[in-house]
Amino acid sequence: MKSKYLMIMTIAICFLGLSIICQVIEAILFRQMIRETENMSTTDNKQLKQCKL
Repeated sequence: MKSKYLMIMTIAICFLGLSIICQVIEAILFRQMIRETENMSTTDNKQLKQCKL
């Protein structure tokens, strides 16, 4: 019984850690996109080029 709760807690902590890592990566990507919007004509970002159209 105790090992079942330990496994559930371990999985929950892993998901929490993964969600924090995903949020950090997302913030970095958004910050980079915001910087690239300053000069849209020279950007290499495909997503920003599509928004420009």
